[in-house]
Amino acid sequence: MPSLGAITVSPVTALNISPNPPSVGEAPTVEAPTVQPPATPAGFTPRLVSPPVIEEKKVNDPRVPDPPSIDVAYQAVPADVTGYRSATGNINGGLMSQLELTSGTFNLYMLGSTSFRYSFTGADATNKTAGTNVLPESSPDTSISAEAFYRHGGKALTTINSSVTINAIGNNTGAPLNSIFYLGNNVSAGTAESKLINRATVNLYGNKIAISNIDNVSSPGNITFLNEGNIIEYASKGEYKDATNGNKIADGNSVLGNFYIWRLFLWKSRSRYNREWSLWKSYFFMHLIVLAGHIQVVQHKQ
Repeated sequence: MPSLGAITVSPVTALNISPNPPSVGEAPTVEAPTVQPPATPAGFTPRLVSPPVIEEKKVNDPRVPDPPSIDVAYQAVPADVTGYRSATGNINGGLMSQLELTSGTFNLYMLGSTSFRYSFTGADATNKTAGTNVLPESSPDTSISAEAFYRHGGKALTTINSSVTINAIGNNTGAPLNSIFYLGNNVSAGTAESKLINRATVNLYGNKIAISNIDNVSSPGNITFLNEGNIIEYASKGEYKDATNGNKIADGNSVLGNFYIWRLFLWKSRSRYNREWSLWKSYFFMHLIVLAGHIQVVQHKQ
């Protein structure tokens, strides 16, 4: 068996490393550039353009122009009367009074004061037999001496149905205004409140028509006229036609440019000590009227 001899291990000689760090050069010197103005022709001096100065815009507060002269004259407070006109005259100062209209197309030609013409078709009312005369289904063109188309003066509540259409054409040349609705609460009625709800469509043409004229109101609910229908004003003279046959009778008058605002709702307030009337703007009377429906002004080329 062979024998193993001793193993001799010699140590490794140490290595000496001396690194040389790199040298960093000096930073370059940066000089600001020199800008020379461009050469200009002889005699030319360039100008500096300054930004514009914007001044605060001043808006003048425009004054609301005074309304045109409107006179509805003195008219008696509507009586607590229900029915249709007689063959020889009006009823309660109107064509009809406190009728609960359910249908009908009514054409009106308003001339002012106590004069207008009317015609209608398809008329009906739930209380059409009230009073001396029954509301007919139709009527040809007829003249009447009355202040208003419809009067209401004491009945606690009356509703005009949405199936009713009223076409009013104004041709007033300076007389006091006619009214579509003339409302009040006559003391003889003994009712705490007298209210009319209008759901009809009222189309206005021509000039100088008062939609609602209220006199001597006693209304604890502060509502006398409630509009749930459509009141539409057309910037057009309009044509008054006989509703029974469609024949044209007459034209309306020119529309006053800014008058429609005043003719929509016209109110009167009477002092118990004198009979001086005062005309108030419609927004002063929102406690008397509720506009649940629509009021439109339609521009229409003639």
